[in-house]
Parts: sequence; C-alpha cells; structure tokens
Amino acid sequence: MDADTDHGVTTGNGIRYKIWRVLHRLEGFETKYAFKVCLVCVLLSVPSYLDASKGWWDKYECWWAVAMSWIVMHPQIGGNLQDFVMRASLAILGAAWSGAGYAAGGGNPYVMAVFAAVYMPPMLYRFTLTSHPRSGLVGCMSFTVISQSLVTSRDASPVLLAVLQGVVFLVGTTVPIVVNWALWPFVARHELRSALSTMMFFMSVVYRSVVGRYVYFEQGKEPTPAEVERSEILEGRLREGFVRIRQLLTLAEKELRLRAPFDARAYSALADACEGFFEYLISVRQAALVYQPGHIRDDDNTDGGGGGAQALLTYRRDAVAAILGNLY
Repeated sequence: MDADTDHGVTTGNGIRYKIWRVLHRLEGFETKYAFKVCLVCVLLSVPSYLDASKGWWDKYECWWAVAMSWIVMHPQIGGNLQDFVMRASLAILGAAWSGAGYAAGGGNPYVMAVFAAVYMPPMLYRFTLTSHPRSGLVGCMSFTVISQSLVTSRDASPVLLAVLQGVVFLVGTTVPIVVNWALWPFVARHELRSALSTMMFFMSVVYRSVVGRYVYFEQGKEPTPAEVERSEILEGRLREGFVRIRQLLTLAEKELRLRAPFDARAYSALADACEGFFEYLISVRQAALVYQPGHIRDDDNTDGGGGGAQALLTYRRDAVAAILGNLY
C-alpha cells in the first residue's frame, strides 16, 4: 500500500489524534486528582475572599483546613468509614490534648513538652510503621499546630482557640474523604476486575516470551543473559501484582454494597489459577535454560525417518494458540 496515495491512514500529526490525546489524558487519575484538589481548596478558601469572614479566617488560622485537605487527599483511594472515623477522632484528640497540655501548665513550654512526649510516639508510629499513615499525620499536625498557636497567641481565648482550630482540622481532614466518595470513588471490585484482566494479559505476554525465547527458539538464537535478566525483573513485578490482587480481594469483600455482599470466590479462584500458571511458566523458563534443542530438532533420528521437529510443529502451534486464545 502506498502511504502517499492512501488518504485513510491516520498519522500522529492529525488534529483528531491530538484531540484524542488531550481527552485521553483528561481521563487519567492524575487529572481527576488535580480536579478534586482544586475543588476542595477553592471551596474551603471561599471565606478568605469575603470581607465578613476575613477577620476570623486570619485570627484562627483557618487556612490550615485548606492545607490539611491537600495533605490528606489521596489520588485514588478515598478511604472507608473506618478511616473517616479514625482521622476525625485523631484530629479532635490532637486539639483536646494540646488544650489539656496548655491548661495543665498555664502555657508552660516544659509542660507542653511532657504532653508532646506522651502523645507523639503513638502518632509517629502510626504515621511511619502502619498501613494508615494519614491518620497518624493528622494527629501529629493537629497537636503541633494547635499547641504552638496556644503558646504564641495573646488575643484569643485559649479554650475558644483550641476548639475552633480543632474544628478547622476536623473539616480539613473529613472533607477530602467525602469528596473522594462522591467524585470518582475507589471501588475495590472494579479495580479487582481490571487487575485480573491485566494480569491475564501479562500471563499471555510471559507465556509467549517463554515459548518463543526459551523453548522453541531457532538454532543459534539462544536466550541471552540480558533477556534472562529482563524476564526475572518482569516475574518479580508480577509476583508483586498478585500480592496487590490479594489485597483488592480483601477490600472487595469488606466493601459496602446496596445489592448484596460481594462474592469473591470466583475471582479468588481465578487469581489462584493465574498464579499457579505463572509458577509453571517460571519453572519452564528455568528448565529451558539447560534445554538442548538438538534432541528434538535433529532430523537424523535413530529410526531413520527424520522430520521429528516438523511432525510436531502443528501440535506445538495448536497448543500455543489455544493457551493464548484462552488468556486473551
């Protein structure tokens, strides 16, 4: 086909292709995350633009709600009800603990330091060593900011300041979770289906690679050390993928549904089958490294008939096509 005379071929320089690229980019989670962050920050910042609310906005440092909403917002996972309650509770606990420390010592920094020494280690542990770091970060930020505001502020009442700034942190912590629930929420069962579909596609890629490079390769085109290294890297990433699929299975089983509880048995069985097939592929690849192709490709067999490899070619092709067809 002559490309110069074929006007139906679409190139990467066409206006339709450029429009498609822009629209496709807008569908990505990065754009959705940016939109949600901008939406939350703009809505929470509205009082700072109004003359009637500028005074208390600056006096009680309500802009911390905007900062916390940006910090807490997750690109994809909004969090469940347990995360909502835990983050809100730690925001309130940080405000209450800082107020208690200020009241116990009358603003004495050494007393505040003792309260911080008792309060911060559990929060730091939750932030650094658990699977729910954002709640620990909320607790740390709430206590740190409010306690410093209590020590440095001279105009506002300490009780009123602790209460209002606690409300500020509560709003900044909970609003992003609600927005993530409302706009493009993370649905574990949808992600599970997508992950299993992607994993089956990669199983076909690995199978095709093992068959083409390690088993049925042509004479003199044995797999190189670089190809072996790339295969091992891909296998390591796929192993991590199966771990993530198990986590999605757990999340999907605990996820709330209006119709009925999610039955994950079929997806669990499919994940087990894919993982078992993956282990077989690894075994075949490792065994093929010491495989001698001359045993099956030698046409001068002992029976004198010859053509052993040619006789098996049809069966090999049908077997590979059947497995790839099932995976696709």
